[in-house]
Amino acid sequence: MRKNSNRPQNNISEGKDKQFGLTTFALKNKTTVFVLTFLVIFLGISSYLGLPKENFPEIEQPIVYIGTPHPGNSPVDIENLVTRPIEKELNTISDVENITSTSVQDYSTIMVEFTTTTEIQDALTKVKDAVDRAKPELPTDLQQDPNIFEMNFAEFPVMNINLSGNFSIEELNNYAELLEEEIEKLSEISKVEIRGTNEKEVSINIDPYQKESRMVGFRDIEKAIRSENLTLSAGNLKAGEIRRSIRIIGEFEHYEDLLEVVIKSEKGNIVYLKDIAEVTFNYKEKESFARLYTQSVVMLDVIKKSGENLLAATEKIDKIIELVKTCKSLNLVGISCHIGSQISKIEAYKNTFSQMKMAADKFIESGVNIKHVDLGGGFHVKYEDSDPDFNIELVKEELDNCFTQTNYELSFEPGRYLIAEAGVTVTSIVTIKNNGGINYLIVDAGMNTLIRPAMYGAHHEILAINVNSEEFMDYAIAGPICESSDVFLKNIKLAKQKIGNLLVIKNTGAYGKVMSSNYNSRPLPSEILVHNDNYAIIYSPEKIEKTIEADIIPSWL
Repeated sequence: MRKNSNRPQNNISEGKDKQFGLTTFALKNKTTVFVLTFLVIFLGISSYLGLPKENFPEIEQPIVYIGTPHPGNSPVDIENLVTRPIEKELNTISDVENITSTSVQDYSTIMVEFTTTTEIQDALTKVKDAVDRAKPELPTDLQQDPNIFEMNFAEFPVMNINLSGNFSIEELNNYAELLEEEIEKLSEISKVEIRGTNEKEVSINIDPYQKESRMVGFRDIEKAIRSENLTLSAGNLKAGEIRRSIRIIGEFEHYEDLLEVVIKSEKGNIVYLKDIAEVTFNYKEKESFARLYTQSVVMLDVIKKSGENLLAATEKIDKIIELVKTCKSLNLVGISCHIGSQISKIEAYKNTFSQMKMAADKFIESGVNIKHVDLGGGFHVKYEDSDPDFNIELVKEELDNCFTQTNYELSFEPGRYLIAEAGVTVTSIVTIKNNGGINYLIVDAGMNTLIRPAMYGAHHEILAINVNSEEFMDYAIAGPICESSDVFLKNIKLAKQKIGNLLVIKNTGAYGKVMSSNYNSRPLPSEILVHNDNYAIIYSPEKIEKTIEADIIPSWL
């Protein structure tokens, strides 16, 4: 008998194996996977080795500078004739956050800050267009057009080479030019600048009375000299199968040749340069100085290309060493560097020390007797409470860790770190006014007394003394000079002030007195030395009469 059941039957069937496609492909194509893995590893290592390495990575700030020289003009004239016409057009540019200008004797500087989203090339283009629009309003006697540029942090020297020896500056300069040519061949190097040399120039001293009596103008003299000092092409000359170019060399070989230049010839009357002027051959006024142990040296500033590997450039120092060794009579005595300014991070000093130690060791290993290593300055000064702290003991610790058992002398250039906190500026409030909702404290110290805030946008902590008020107000502190940049602080909360109260500007020992001036005919303040309970006036306050008396009026005016 057959019995049927309604219970479900257990059907057992063969299931398919689950597979992961990528894994299956890898197992079936082992060779391909090995090749791809090798390529990934190879490209990764190549990318790592080619990755630029910097102590201070290059950054692009959308800030454009405009520098305009106009010699022979006072700061007021520079402000009215140059700065303001350019500022007027700059104010029409979009995406501009701030415009800061400084007008000093013979020179105008304008800094244009754009929003962070602005590309630097777009910013440069906009500024150049604005300056072009302002040119019709600028003086017609400008010696050169305004110089427009971005601040390129890559354009700072990464290495300094000092050359000294028992030679004249001219001979050392010849060695420096040889080094310059070879170093600039390195792919990582942008350029090499030579400092500390004496450049020669030819001076033509014109007698004004002889010039006027012979009815000769400055343009006549300039035109005559330029037309005589020429080298011209005279075409080609065919000699057989060869065609040779002919040049007529008319450039002056000796400065005395200038004396025979004909300035004017009229109706048989010939006026030579020697009739109205003296010609001398001497050195230019020195604009750069380089010294080592009080001895004059020639210095080469080595500047790296933007984006290039600093470590790779350092490694190629061997080429420089070999070149130095070929100059048997040249004495390389030391190396130096410039780490920067206001550096507070210890890691920056650690990296700098290690690189300088590596460079010095390479010189010594190659047979060069290094006697001196200058580690530069850059120590941080805390100008405000919000500034980061700086512990020089940590710098000393890194120095001891890096430079152990060295036979050469180490030196620093602490600069402002030693003297910034040693000086303060005491000033009194001469006027209190409200302008545009801002309470201004006008003090008797101006940008001529302390130029750092106007020139660099620097901030100094300011304290109020002899104030008994418990009411606090927001103030801006400015000087008495009618300049937009004559501002010490734009926003500070102080106890309510009155005319005659004293304010103390802290940490002005560095770049204070040495950068002060008689701008706008303002006398310099006195200097008082204080030690414990003792004090002495070491520089008496100037009087306006003394400043005016210093101006000499020629007798022929």
